Amino acid sequence: MYNVGFARFCNEKYTADIAELDNMTIHLTNVAIQKQSEDYNEKHGGKWMTTNLKFYLEMTHGKTLADKCFDDISNIVQVSLKSVTSVMINDKH
Repeated sequence: MYNVGFARFCNEKYTADIAELDNMTIHLTNVAIQKQSEDYNEKHGGKWMTTNLKFYLEMTHGKTLADKCFDDISNIVQVSLKSVTSVMINDKH
């Protein structure tokens, strides 16, 4: 996985409550949506550099779990790309 990147966040904590299904600030990380929230942070815009995210996870959950989380993310990216390889190879664009 590329070392420089960012993670986007919602301003409100996720919930699976059916009453909150239409609350876009819980379910979508798009900046245009998140800017509508009273809790929107203009300084970081709801995103962290991946290095900051990993550091936060290491400090709050330990290095082992932070490494596992990033390994799992890398695995998901690889499996996702493998699943569309034939489409990407055959795309003339």
